[in-house]
Amino acid sequence: MNSFRDIAARGETNLTVVAPGIAEALRASGLAAGVVDAGLSRGLVGVSGSTLVVNLAASRAAVRDGMATLTPLVAHVIDELSGLDED
Repeated sequence: MNSFRDIAARGETNLTVVAPGIAEALRASGLAAGVVDAGLSRGLVGVSGSTLVVNLAASRAAVRDGMATLTPLVAHVIDELSGLDED
């Protein structure tokens, strides 16, 4: 079972699949670090073809913190994206 395949794409986007769990993890990590504005983020994460698309806030600190949250997920995301071709 591919978790990306199980997520229903919602909203207006060109992404094939929307991955709200990753966007929520990014918001939660920002809030946990005391960045109140992180809770207001309109961040979107999803898949376009076989590429994971992540938008991060436009500050160096936000990108650094976002990458710290994404890094532990990378291996799993690659496995999931590889599985999209097999379905």
